[in-house]
Amino acid sequence: MGGSGFFRGSDWRVERLALVVMAALFAAIIVLFALVPTVEEGRAERLDHFLSTLPEGAREAFNDERYDEVVALLSEEYRTDLVFHERWEELKDTELINIFTVEEVVDYYVRYFVPATRSLNR
Repeated sequence: MGGSGFFRGSDWRVERLALVVMAALFAAIIVLFALVPTVEEGRAERLDHFLSTLPEGAREAFNDERYDEVVALLSEEYRTDLVFHERWEELKDTELINIFTVEEVVDYYVRYFVPATRSLNR
């Protein structure tokens, strides 16, 4: 009666090893999914990057939902400030929205990123 059970018998060595491997794999999958940001968290990060690209006045107007003013400020800044011009183009390249106008870029962030950030803050 002594040594033929699942946990003690040598007949079950492969099955015990498979059970341990499956448990480790399951734990690794859980940890991986726990570390991956959600869609909302990813969009919130991208919105933060967008806001950090904006000049102070445009950022304040964006946060106050004065989007027409944001477009006007950014259009002027884009024409007159070479450093901002380069950062703006880099932002558009990163988001794969190279052909968007200033108004379309602002609308893109308002439509897709602001709601995701608001849902995280609830």
